[in-house]
Amino acid sequence: MKGKKEEIFQLALPAAVENILHALVGFVDTWMISKIGLIAVTAVGMANNLMMVYLAVFTALGTGTSSLIARSIGAGKKRKNKGILYTVYSAGDPVWSRFWNSNPSFRRKGP
Repeated sequence: MKGKKEEIFQLALPAAVENILHALVGFVDTWMISKIGLIAVTAVGMANNLMMVYLAVFTALGTGTSSLIARSIGAGKKRKNKGILYTVYSAGDPVWSRFWNSNPSFRRKGP
């Protein structure tokens, strides 16, 4: 049983480190901008929150895609992968487009 736990830990460790690094980037951004002023810190905080939402949505899509593709390969149905990728792209593209177009902070204002 211990071998399985170690294997799972080895698989999960890179993802955990990646999440920590993403959070650290947001922290460092906020720290660096804090020297400019409160409005800049607020803007960076809002951007960090939006990036975390984006990251969560597309990480979930990526994890689900990996799982479905691994299942189809394990079942010997490699031709099914094309359909899986098309479905995920079809699901992800509207999510990204809606997220991008509905958020006023992504639109440039002024010169």
